[in-house]
Amino acid sequence: MNISTLEKRTGLSRDTIRFYEKEGIITAPKRSDNGYRIYTELHVKQLSFVSNGKAIGFSLSEIQAGYRTLIELGKLCPNLESALFAKKDFFLNRIESDRKKVAIIEEMLKRKSDNREE
Repeated sequence: MNISTLEKRTGLSRDTIRFYEKEGIITAPKRSDNGYRIYTELHVKQLSFVSNGKAIGFSLSEIQAGYRTLIELGKLCPNLESALFAKKDFFLNRIESDRKKVAIIEEMLKRKSDNREE
C-alpha cells in the first residue's frame, strides 16, 4: 500500500509515519522499482502499537523497546506487562478522582439552585 492509504488506515500523517521510519520505530518499508515506499499490514500493526502506546503516555523509546521485546519473545515481557498494569491503575485512580470532582460540582450546582429558591 502507498503512504496515503497508510495515512487513512492509521490516522497518522505522512510526516509522522516517515519520522517513525527514520527513527527506526517502525520497520523501513521496501521500495518499488520507481523508489516509492511499499507499506504492508506489518506497518499498520506497528503504527497501531505506537499510537496506542503514545495514547496511554509511553515515550517513543519505551514503545520501541516494548515492541522489540514483544517481537523477540512473542509475548509481552514482564517489564512491559508491569508498566501496562501501572498505567491501568493510574487511569483508574484518575477516573475515580474525576468522579469525585464531578460529584462536588453537581453538589455545588444543586446548592446554587437551592439558594435561588430562598
